[in-house]
Amino acid sequence: DLVQIAVNGHTFSGTVNAVGSYNISIDTADLVADSDKTLEVLLNASDAAGNQASTSASRSYSVDTSAPQVQSIALDKTLLKAGDSATVTIRFSEKVIAFDVGDLVADNASLSNLATADDGLTWTATLVAHSSIEDTSNLVQLSATYTDIAGNVGTAGTSGNYSLDTKAPTATIKLADEALQAGETTTLTITFSEKVQDFGNADVTVQNGTLGTLVSTDGIVWTGTYTPNVNLEDT
Repeated sequence: DLVQIAVNGHTFSGTVNAVGSYNISIDTADLVADSDKTLEVLLNASDAAGNQASTSASRSYSVDTSAPQVQSIALDKTLLKAGDSATVTIRFSEKVIAFDVGDLVADNASLSNLATADDGLTWTATLVAHSSIEDTSNLVQLSATYTDIAGNVGTAGTSGNYSLDTKAPTATIKLADEALQAGETTTLTITFSEKVQDFGNADVTVQNGTLGTLVSTDGIVWTGTYTPNVNLEDT
């Protein structure tokens, strides 16, 4: 038995095997070029006695030649501090395959746990910032190396900006007068590398004296009055 399929003015043939199945390969170019996207199928069959019969049918089809698009790459946090992580959500215009964490690059951060819960339309990954980074301009970038189910290669994509501050502040401590006489006081100045918060006297250990309340107008420079203990001689 012979099966013939006509598409785009060309005929492709295949023979029916003993269990009634057949395979016919059709050039992709013909499937794309066919104006009405219809397969015309003709079956010519005969039985053991030589009786012959034929039948025909048609079937419409569609061709997917559109590249999948990145609709969005979004982070649930746009400012990450030390110890923070963010969830990155990637949404495509259609379901994609051949997509893995190696297709993504995150500035000053690492990505892991790439997964999809809807068969490839939406994906999530975990972003963890590198340590000792202070950078307000960072992006997640997606390479055009993934495909859709039809094999069309996707387009590249980029997230919005996220900021990192995983660098611990540093401080310098200075006394205005380092050689105090009996009854004298001096100003203790603590200068940080950046603005700090939740800082106060409880964070400072003072030896051989007492420290008045620390105050600051900008969160960077803090001052307090240092009073040495009486009857003390210590360099």
